[in-house]
Amino acid sequence: MRKHARIPIQLRGGDAAGGHYLVRDISQGGLGVEVLGLQLPRYIKVGEPFLLELGLTLGELALYGQVVWVYQGARKQDKVIAPGFGVTFGKLRSETLVRLDKILSLQALPPPPWKASLAFGREAVARMP
Repeated sequence: MRKHARIPIQLRGGDAAGGHYLVRDISQGGLGVEVLGLQLPRYIKVGEPFLLELGLTLGELALYGQVVWVYQGARKQDKVIAPGFGVTFGKLRSETLVRLDKILSLQALPPPPWKASLAFGREAVARMP
């Protein structure tokens, strides 16, 4: 059973190393990300610091935390199941929580085209608010 309700959302994003991702769902507690590729990048590991930056109608939103699970992907018959990972948020600032609540209530979605910037490890820590 989930601690927080999630909303399905599909935000395309990338990182500085050239990785491409699809943020698939988001909640008060974290988010799920699908890797748009056949392999999970080596730098994505359980415990790795994570940062997601979004441009919203309310301004920039930075969601930070750490990777809590990874899935390497698989092939089943003619289907490819994409690799992915899950993130749990750290202690978010009160203004960040207000903006996140607006996303979860569908009041402040990013303007199209929806894009997200992801960062991992030292880069994520250096850019965290």
